Amino acid sequence: MFTKAKDNVKSSVGEGVIILEEIIGFLEQNRTGDWRMNIAFLKGKGQLRLVEAGCNLRVYQFVSYDGDRCRIRLFYDGVSNYTEIV
Repeated sequence: MFTKAKDNVKSSVGEGVIILEEIIGFLEQNRTGDWRMNIAFLKGKGQLRLVEAGCNLRVYQFVSYDGDRCRIRLFYDGVSNYTEIV
C-alpha cells in the first residue's frame, strides 16, 4: 500500500516536470518580446492569474490543468526582454 502511494507521488512529480519542459521549450523556440503569444500558449496549458504588474513587468501564477504550479515573470523594457520561471 505504501509503495503504491509512493509511485503516485513519483508520477505526479514527473508530470510537473513535463509541463515545465514544454513551457521552457516553447519559450526557447519563440524568443520574442511578444507577451501575447507567450500568454496565449500558457492559457492553452492551464490557468493564469496576474499576481503583480508594473510598467515593464508582469508576474503570473500558472496552474496547469494537472494541478502543477509555478510563477512566471515577464519583463520587457523596449531594449531587453526575458521570461523567468520562479
